[in-house]
Amino acid sequence: CGYPMQCISHGNAKLHGRTTFQCSKSVKGLNCDKTKVLYELVESAVLSYCSGLDVSDIIPHAEQTASELSVLQHESGARNGEISEIDRQLEGILDSKRIGKSEAYLKALEQRYASLDVLRNKAITQREAIQNRIAELSGNGQQTAEQLRSIRELIEGMKQMPEQDRIALRLNLRTQLRRLIRTIRINTTSQRISIFFHSGQRRSVNLRTSEIIMDAYPKRTFKGSRPK
Repeated sequence: CGYPMQCISHGNAKLHGRTTFQCSKSVKGLNCDKTKVLYELVESAVLSYCSGLDVSDIIPHAEQTASELSVLQHESGARNGEISEIDRQLEGILDSKRIGKSEAYLKALEQRYASLDVLRNKAITQREAIQNRIAELSGNGQQTAEQLRSIRELIEGMKQMPEQDRIALRLNLRTQLRRLIRTIRINTTSQRISIFFHSGQRRSVNLRTSEIIMDAYPKRTFKGSRPK
């Protein structure tokens, strides 16, 4: 429905003190699905997916970005070559001025030098713009790659720790994930979660349907001992 999911800790026999997600609208008694989804189920699905993430999964149009980088690097090299050739010609003009004697000849050299100097400055400005764009595109990928590497290390660390020792690591991991993920939506009907990244990308992940818990209303009564 779009309302936030609320974490609820349960002490009843059915859930054995486990934590679930439930629509905050239904918790308030408003008309919405009362289905509960186990917290560890959502966490496991998100972490399993994120542990295998690649930069191209998060940065939109990664292939186009790589192609643009290739073109920009070629253009940067072309500008470097152009500047080097102009510098060679400017040096040649200076050498010619040292031995030139005709006033008209020297004036022509000065005009040629000024013209080449304008072209040189233009090429330098173009090269700087190209290099700034290269740095921007490369920086986005490198920053995301570093974040993913940190997330994978934290996930692996959690797997090797007892549950009671995971609190600090889980909080650190949550902070890292929030830098990449804007919203996680849980759909109990389709039994999928949707992950929305800050970059604008969206990914959908399946939940294990056997662990989605439906509320039992009216409450059941049991003869003898309550089933475990």
